[in-house]
Amino acid sequence: MTKENKNQHQQKFFQYWERIPAIIRGPVTGYIVGFIGIFGAGAIMEANFSINEPVPWSVPLIMLFLWGYVRYFRGAGPPADTASARRYAAGWEPLSRQQWKWAGLGSTAIFLFVPASVALTFRFVELPPGLLDRSEEIAGMPIWVAISYISMIALTAGIAEEIAFRGYMQRIIARSHGPWVAIIITAIIFWIAHFNHESGPVRAFLLLGGGVMMGYLAWQAGSIVPLVIAHVASDIYTGLISRGIIDSSYIFAETLVFETGLDGHFIVWSALTILCISMVAMAGRKLEPLKTSPATR
Repeated sequence: MTKENKNQHQQKFFQYWERIPAIIRGPVTGYIVGFIGIFGAGAIMEANFSINEPVPWSVPLIMLFLWGYVRYFRGAGPPADTASARRYAAGWEPLSRQQWKWAGLGSTAIFLFVPASVALTFRFVELPPGLLDRSEEIAGMPIWVAISYISMIALTAGIAEEIAFRGYMQRIIARSHGPWVAIIITAIIFWIAHFNHESGPVRAFLLLGGGVMMGYLAWQAGSIVPLVIAHVASDIYTGLISRGIIDSSYIFAETLVFETGLDGHFIVWSALTILCISMVAMAGRKLEPLKTSPATR
C-alpha cells in the first residue's frame, strides 16, 4: 500500500468515525484513551511486582510512559491530520496566573470534597467490610516503597482518567450537545466506571457529585490541568488512608446518622461539603470571562 493510499484510507475512516453520534463517539473514544493509559502504566507496575517487588524500579519508567502518553494525546506524533483534534480533545492547556488563582481555588475545593463526601456517604450506609484493610503487598513493604507505588497509581489514574473523561469524552460530547449535557453524561459514566470497586456503587455522591464539579471546573477553566492535580492529590490521600499509612478515624464515624441524629461529625462534614460546592461554583464564575483558548468557546 502506497503512502497516498494509506492516507486516503485514514481519511475515509475518520470521515465515517465523525458520522457516529458524539454521544456515542465521545464515551468510546474516552474509554479507549483511558484504557491505554491505565493498562500501559499498569503493565509496567505489574512487571515490577512480578520481578522485584521491594525495589520500585518501575517509577521512572511509568513517569516516562505517562510523559509520552500526554504528549501523544495532546497532538504530538502521527498522524498529523489528527494533531489539532487530539490537542483540542485532551484539554491539557496552559493557564494564565489569573486563571490559576481561581482554578487553584476550585481544585482545592474538589480535593477537600473527597473526604467530606466519603464521610457523609458512610453516615448513611454501612462501611463495606475490609474496605480499609491494608493489602498484603503494601503491608509488607517499607513505607517509602509503599508511598512510591501509591503515588504512581495516583499519577496514572489522575492523568489517564482526566484526559479520558474531562478531556476526550466531555469535549467531544460538548461540541455537539453543549457543556452541561457533556458534563452530566461524563459524570455518570465516570461513576459507572468505578463499579469495579466494591464501594463504587454506594459512592454516588463522591463520583457523581465530584464528577459534575470536576467537569464544570474543567470547562470553565478551558483546561484539565487543575483537575489532574486535584485528582492525583486526592488519590494519594485516599491511597494512604486505605492502606493504613495515615489515620482515617476523623473521617469514618462508627454509627449511622439515623442512630445518632445530627451530631458534630455530621454537621462539620456537611458544612465542609457545602463550602466546597460553593467554592467550585464561585471559581467557575470567575473563570468564565478569563477563557482565552478558542477550543473552549
